[in-house]
Amino acid sequence: MPAAGDDLQLNWLQKLVEPGAFLGAALLVLNTIPGVVVQAYMPLYFKEIGLGGIELYFLALGATGVFSRGLIGRWADRIGRMRAIGWGFAVQFAGLAVFVFTQNVVLLTAGGVVWIFG
Repeated sequence: MPAAGDDLQLNWLQKLVEPGAFLGAALLVLNTIPGVVVQAYMPLYFKEIGLGGIELYFLALGATGVFSRGLIGRWADRIGRMRAIGWGFAVQFAGLAVFVFTQNVVLLTAGGVVWIFG
């Protein structure tokens, strides 16, 4: 038999995360973890392969992040949460794949822009 405190804890958790949004929130967390790692190590990667211009890389990613949210928000609302998440992950995967296959500053920045757009 559950204790009275268990009911209070469950109600608090249900209020914190809407059950219909739990999957999306969990996927967002899973998406954020590699994003932090990529952003943290990208300056080291640029240095390792002998490239400059990391400031332009971050400038392009920041501008894309700001402007893409407004552009894709309405579209995502129209197609639904799960489809938007699926497309977002596919686009991000394509952007991250560019990082693996190129050592050119322009293509790395383009890959980063695609990744952030997703």
